[in-house]
Formats: sequence, structure tokens, C-alpha cells
Amino acid sequence: MREDGLDGAANRPLSPAANEKLQASLRTMRAAALDGRPANARMNAAEALEVLRADTEEAGWDFNRLDAVVTRTLDETAARRVRQGEEPARFARTLLESPSTQNAALQGASSTWAARRLADLSMPRTFTSKTLVLMLLGASIQVLTYPYLVLKAGIASGISISSAFLAFALQKLTSRSGRVDVRETNQIQTFIAASGYVSFMVVVLAAMDMLGILPPNPWLVGLWLATLAVLGTWMVVPFRHQMLEVEKLPFPDGAAVGELLLTLEDPTGASAAQTKSLGLAAGIAVFFVVIKDWLRWIPALFANEFRVGFEPSTLLMGAGAIIGQESSGRKTLFWACATALVTWVLAAPWMVSSGLAQEVAGIFGTTKALANRNYYPVLMSWTMWPATMLMVAHGLTALALNWRQFRDSFMSLQAAAKGFQAPQKDVPLKPLLAGILALTALLGWLQHVLFGISPLISALGVLVSIPLMMMGMRVKGLSGIGPVSIIGSVVQLVFGFIAPGNLPVNMATSASGATIAGTSEAEGDEFRAGAIVGNHPRTLVIIQSWAMPFATMLLGVVSYPVVKTIWGFGENGLPAPTAHKWQGLAQILNKGAAALPHSSIPAMEIAIAAGILLALLETRTQKTRWAFWTPSCTGIGLAMLLPASIMFSMAAGALIAWLLGRSWSRSRSFVVPTAAGLIVGDAMTSLAGGVLRVAGLLR
Repeated sequence: MREDGLDGAANRPLSPAANEKLQASLRTMRAAALDGRPANARMNAAEALEVLRADTEEAGWDFNRLDAVVTRTLDETAARRVRQGEEPARFARTLLESPSTQNAALQGASSTWAARRLADLSMPRTFTSKTLVLMLLGASIQVLTYPYLVLKAGIASGISISSAFLAFALQKLTSRSGRVDVRETNQIQTFIAASGYVSFMVVVLAAMDMLGILPPNPWLVGLWLATLAVLGTWMVVPFRHQMLEVEKLPFPDGAAVGELLLTLEDPTGASAAQTKSLGLAAGIAVFFVVIKDWLRWIPALFANEFRVGFEPSTLLMGAGAIIGQESSGRKTLFWACATALVTWVLAAPWMVSSGLAQEVAGIFGTTKALANRNYYPVLMSWTMWPATMLMVAHGLTALALNWRQFRDSFMSLQAAAKGFQAPQKDVPLKPLLAGILALTALLGWLQHVLFGISPLISALGVLVSIPLMMMGMRVKGLSGIGPVSIIGSVVQLVFGFIAPGNLPVNMATSASGATIAGTSEAEGDEFRAGAIVGNHPRTLVIIQSWAMPFATMLLGVVSYPVVKTIWGFGENGLPAPTAHKWQGLAQILNKGAAALPHSSIPAMEIAIAAGILLALLETRTQKTRWAFWTPSCTGIGLAMLLPASIMFSMAAGALIAWLLGRSWSRSRSFVVPTAAGLIVGDAMTSLAGGVLRVAGLLR
């Protein structure tokens, strides 16, 4: 620690008496920390800080500045060493074992930081009532907004990073001193992000609803999803050490969150401005939704009968801005807009004039929409079949081409099994395995009650999920992209052969695979972020174990029923593209191609061939200048399922964010908080308006 980095932090050194008193406190604290007594070390560190505060202020030091700069500098140093592969506790232990010769006040501040960090890394932190309240508040916002976004836009991106901004904003607004603790922010962010990831499973509920097999009891549905989510959280714990500390998978999203949290902690940085941008954007979104949807002063949709146009939506533009932060996201939106033009501008009028729309409307019962010249829901009943097969064929081919990921996953499984007897920093093995077995038994009972599925089939679904979970976590750790939807499709296909013609088995087991995989991918990111800021892994496991049941119960009992009641699906409802893909594959596996429009069969065959070829092409171009121009199957598939107006609105948000980044480099640090504010403000106000409308208080 260099003293010249603290300009103006001190006026003169401590007096001999104050120095002796401080050194006595530090000796007690160091002994407790190095002897492995974390509770005592944490208490002694607090006492040492009080001594330091009193003595430094008496000597004329600016204690608050001293503590802030020391904490920030050492947090950044520790994070850099963790990224370089150093064990998280080593730097703190070195500071305590070899105190520097710097002046006593700086030595005291750095030693107390090291003692606190060792305590945090050696035992889970306790949560204050304020932290718990902020966790529940942030998670409630997440669960009430993300299902609406997923069902409307089909994409939920940037959950971890937007959760970091939301957690920081909540802390900042409720902090009397204005300062926040980075580890506490990480804990709140972990709770909120876990709630967001599990909210994605609203697509399963929507797909089951469309198929007519969603159980009517929302409490049991919430308990079913909670069991799956906690099971996924616990199943990944034995592999954490192997993947993060032995193989050192980077988990880029988690690393970005850790760096962001350290940046936000800096009171002299841009964090205050970013918090203001989040709040301002939320306010703008609220105002816009009120005048557009509540007062109806702005048309809700600028589009023709094919829904080609532009939907003025702060939610969609915010989602597009976040997606467009990465080149892969910009590529997806580009190909989605290109496909939307081909599908809904060029092909759609021909499909109506040729009589294809009449054939489809007769099969799927959308003749009323056809008579009202509302052609989008009619034609989407046809385009969903090639779109589904395109994305499924592409995803399965991509998995097959990445066969090394399966091999490495099984090697990790074997390595983790050998290391089960080694000391674990996470959760003791025997209670963990007992909990996994108990949850598997509970899952078997719930799926038998809800869907009439044999407990043996449920247990088989969990076993099938393990290698897929490992593979998904590895792909997420290496690329930052989690293949949750693809894993769901794989499980659908597996059980399509095991239990052909059984819709409940197909949907319930695919939900098991997708939920377990999704929670494990999210947990990998949170472990990486926690290691950077110095949170104990067990703390994060405990947080996610509480977040998952809270979020899923809120999703099953409140969020999904409210969204369904207000907007619904189908002709005038939410597009729900991912749910339609899930539903479509289940119907194909259940009834076969004979139940589909005859004209869709060759289109599906072409789509399967295109998905395979594009997956092969991607492997050849992914690291070349042609990567962007290789068609994105995700973008193409979404454009065939979503109205063009939605794709164009999301692309507009991405384009605006990209242009601002090109013309004003500092704007890049404000894109995510601003977009998160737009999403939260729009979704919450839309939800409130829908509730008021159902209650008869709003037209």
C-alpha cells in the first residue's frame, strides 16, 4: 500500500500512545484470524477499527477517506490475483503474516481488511434484517418483471449484470452513510439474479398451459418448480471446486459482475451517476407506459395486419440495448430483422393470397382472427413448425460438434467423485447428498400427484439431467452462453423415445432438465463473482437455496397467473416464442407430423437441413471476420415466432446504444443500468395497469 495514493487522507502520524494501543488491538486480531477463529477475528477487526477511528480522528486523519481508499485498493488487488489463479485467501493471509513497515494507521486499516476477508472466506456471513429485506424486494421486482419480458420478447439477457445494478441501487438508497459493502451487494445481487434465472421457467408453464396439461393448483406448481430449482443448486456444489479452482473455467459473466461490483463500491467513481441513470430511466419508462397504455394517448402499436411496424416500448428497447452489448447479440438481432422482413413483409402476403392461411386457420381454430384480418396469429401457427425444427436441429448439431465438452464433463464428474473426501469449503458432503436424495423423492411424489408420472421416471429424468447440467455449466463457463432451452429440447427427445405419446412425461422431464441446468449455470457465475469480491461459497449456496423457493412460489402463485389473466396468449396476447417452440416439439413427439399442416412438412425438412448446415458453418467461421455474417439460427427462429414490430423495436434499442457507444465512449458504462431501469419501470407499470384494468379501475 503506497501512502502517496492517499493525498490529504492524513495530516500527521499517530502519537506513541495511540500507536501502542492500536498495535495491541491488531496483534489480538491477527492471532484470531491466523489461528482459524473467524468469528473472533471478525469481532476483533471491528474493535480494531473503532480504536483506529478514534485515534486517527484525534490525530487529525480523515478516517472515512482512509478506510474507503484502503478497502477499494485491497479489494482490487485481491480480485486481480484471483483472476490470475491465486487462491482467494492467500493475499489476505500474507498481509497478516508479514505486516508492512508503513505508518501505523495504514497498517491497521490493511490488517483489519485482511482479517475481515479471511473471516468471510472461512465461514458464511450472517445476514442483517436490512439485507434480507433488500433481497426479497429485489427478487420480487425481478420475478414480477422478467416473466413479462420473456413471454413478450422471447429473450432474457443480462440478468446477472442488471441484478448487480439493482442490488447496488437498493443499497445506495437505503444507506445512511452513502457507502455500500461490496460483499453485501454481491449477496443481494446473487439472490436477485437467482430469482431472475428461475423466472425464465415461465416458458414451461406457458407451454403446459397451451397444451392443456398445467395443473390447476398454483401452490403445488410453485412447490414443484422450487424443488427442481433447489435440486439444481445443490447438485452443482460438489463440482464447484473442480470447475472453478482446478480447471479455472473463466465464467465471463460472473467475472464481469465481480468487476462491476468493485467499480460500484468506489465512492469516487461513476457509481452515483450510474445509479441516477437507472432511476431516471425507470421514471421515464413509468411516464411513457402511463401515457401510452393507461391514458392511451400513444397508439400501442404502429403496424399493419401482419404486425409489421414498430412497437413503441421502453421495455423492448431496453432489452435490445442489453442484448446488443455483445457482438453475438447484435448478430442475433441483425438476422432476426432480416428474417422478419422476408417472412412478414414478403412471404406473409403470398401465404394469405395462396390459400395457405385458410388451411392453417381451419386446422388450428384461428378462423376468427383470419376473418378479422389479424393474420399474424394465423400464420405463426404455420411458421412455428419450421422455426422450432431449425432451432432444435441447430442446437443438437452444435452439441454434437462440441463432443469434447461431454468428455470433459464426465472427466470433471470423475475428478469430483475422487475428491469427495477432500476438505470442502462449500457444504458438508453427507448432508448435501441426503438433501439431494430427499428432494429427488419429493420431486417424484410431486410429479406423480401433478402429472401422474411414475417416481422411477422422475428419478430417471434427474439422472439424465446430470451430464447435461455438467455440459451446460462448462459451455456457460467457457463462452458465457447458457444452452438451457437446448437442454430442454434434448430431454424432450430422450423421453419422446422412452415414453412416446405421453405429453406430461415429455414436458415434466424437460422442465426438470432445463431448470436444473439453468440454476447450475447461474450458480457458476455467482461463484466466480463471489470469489472476486471475497464471499464464502457456502454463503452463496445458502442465498440461492432460499432465493429459489421464494422466486418459484412467487412465480407460480402470483406472477404467472397475473400475466396470464391480464395479457394471455394467442391472437391478442403475448407471443411467448420460446413456449411455442417447447409446445411445438412436444406436439410433434406426441402426435407425429401427420397432425400438422401438410405444407409445413417440407418446410420442416428444409429447416432441419439448414439448422445442421448452419451449425457446421458456424464452427468454421466463429473466429473469423465472417462470423457476424453467418446466419444466426436463434435470430431466424425468433423472427418466425415473434411479430416483426417487436424485433424492430429491440433492434432500435441495440442500434441506439451502439451509436452512443461509438460517439461517446463513456456512454457504454451507462447502457446496462439505463436499460435495466427501462425494463423494470416498463414491466412494473404495465403490470400495475393490467391489475387496475382487471379490477375495473382503469379502462
